[in-house]
Amino acid sequence: MELSNELFFSLFSVVMVIAVIWFMRSASRYKAWIKSRYEKDNRG
Repeated sequence: MELSNELFFSLFSVVMVIAVIWFMRSASRYKAWIKSRYEKDNRG
């Protein structure tokens, strides 16, 4: 099966957008987790 360049690049850009959004969401969750751990360590 031969993919045309336009189709391939449109699929690739969609995948990249999804990956960036997922990465940003997981990075913000990771930062919040680090912050909560850091605050717990400082309190105790």
